[in-house]
Amino acid sequence: MSGSIRTPKTARQLAEELEVTPASAKKTLQRLEKRDNVIRLSGTDGGRGNEQLWARTDRKRDMDGAQPGHTREPGEDDPPF
Repeated sequence: MSGSIRTPKTARQLAEELEVTPASAKKTLQRLEKRDNVIRLSGTDGGRGNEQLWARTDRKRDMDGAQPGHTREPGEDDPPF
């Protein structure tokens, strides 16, 4: 899922870009989250018609105290997807 992904996206958006099912994209994002490769952006919790936004983590810079498995507010310093 690297390469063309530069901005936070939903599982559905990623599925369309990568030509996979939304379920497959979501499951892959969940696996990547467990490996600390992506984070769920808080404030986009995905309830009732609102899909969760995901972003790649940036291992080369400090994540402002974000811990694995935790979310943080989206902002200017979000890592590019």
